[in-house]
Amino acid sequence: MKKFICKMCGKEFETTANHADYCSECRYERQKQRSRAYTAKKKSQSTFRSVGDTDICPQCGKAFMINSPSQKVCADCRKAYNNQRNRNSNNAYTERNYDKLSAFVKKGERDKLKAICQQHNISLNELINRGIALAFAELQEKDSD
Repeated sequence: MKKFICKMCGKEFETTANHADYCSECRYERQKQRSRAYTAKKKSQSTFRSVGDTDICPQCGKAFMINSPSQKVCADCRKAYNNQRNRNSNNAYTERNYDKLSAFVKKGERDKLKAICQQHNISLNELINRGIALAFAELQEKDSD
């Protein structure tokens, strides 16, 4: 179970999900709001797009045919667009769940650390976190003696 703060009411709640923005009560309300907004958008037909329509790619400016209602960019820009969306999502998750720590290493040591990580199939962050945990445990052991 993980603890989150609801974006709607500010109440703390627990769930097994990795990403949760709303508690169960507010999630139902948010779903109703989204449904109403979708219905209003569909009725207005102002920005509702259909498969087969043409649209202008916001990335490159070329006209493209819509193959899916959720398609935002042309096929040429899709990979870069999805990578940027994933980066933004990952960065937001990291900001919410992790603290940043800067570390300085001697010249040439970074490449050695990267090689060790590749050899053991772990990330550099995991290596640093393991080192911190070991050092912390060692310090606690010294304090208890």
